[in-house]
Amino acid sequence: MEEQEIPVTKKNTYPYVEIHGDYRWLWGRGQFRADSRPMPDKVRRHDERIYLATRRLRLFPFVHFDEQTSLRTQLEDLRNDKETDANHHLYLGRLYVQHEQDRLKVEAGRFNYYLLDGNVIDKKVDGLRLRLGERTTGPGSLTFFAGRTTGTDDRHRQQGWSLLYSSQYGRLKSDAAYLDFHRIQSLPPSGPRFVGQSRAGTGFDWQRIAEWRLMYELTPKFTASLDLLHAWGRHDADGYDTTDSGFVAALTYGHLDEQQKGSYEAWIRYYDQPSASILYHTMDGDTTSCGLQPQRTLTAFSPCCP
Repeated sequence: MEEQEIPVTKKNTYPYVEIHGDYRWLWGRGQFRADSRPMPDKVRRHDERIYLATRRLRLFPFVHFDEQTSLRTQLEDLRNDKETDANHHLYLGRLYVQHEQDRLKVEAGRFNYYLLDGNVIDKKVDGLRLRLGERTTGPGSLTFFAGRTTGTDDRHRQQGWSLLYSSQYGRLKSDAAYLDFHRIQSLPPSGPRFVGQSRAGTGFDWQRIAEWRLMYELTPKFTASLDLLHAWGRHDADGYDTTDSGFVAALTYGHLDEQQKGSYEAWIRYYDQPSASILYHTMDGDTTSCGLQPQRTLTAFSPCCP
């Protein structure tokens, strides 16, 4: 989330070092169904079942300089039981400075950018994030981000900026975001073009995304949300651009609190999300590959972890 995910222990003497950590086994199964068009007069149906089995160790060493300022790091070891090539042995995942006061929060360095439910972006970034105000008081909060995403090369890295406005009125929460991101190095042509074909699906070089999420607490345990999305994307080498809209609807039961033993959360979501609205989806939902069009997907999540 936009807020810090690790508890802070207040001390009377500074500086001091604090370490949090967790070890998790993550398991999940997904069903992917979609159509692609390899030729103008042909439609290929994709139907694939995907399993996830991962063991993850995370350590969070923090150096607190005073009550408001700290240096925050993350060490992570990730083991994938299904794809050993995806293993990442102990490495430094985050390194940033954070300063927080009443109605002000500043972060600079490498941290994770998880916007709203991660439908648009959930990715490590190098940059600056500034939040003014509080969601629950006054007119709400405004968060500005500028920087670039991490990746193996400039074709996998994007840079840009975003604005997020958050407010709350009783049981109703509202979030409105705008993002403008482009690839540092443009993507190559997607392949042979056919008459009537739009794009082969290499991805986008430039994306502008507007997002508005409404959340309502039906009961202390049940929450309903609707995420409205409108996006524009362009692939320069193909001369292709698209403008499309979509939504994500969700129903959540319970609340997962990492500091409380026995807490849990379960949800069901329906995605009708245009590919241009996805920078780095939290579920790796890559609708920009293989010529896939915007997808309609129903997913459910059992109690485990976020």
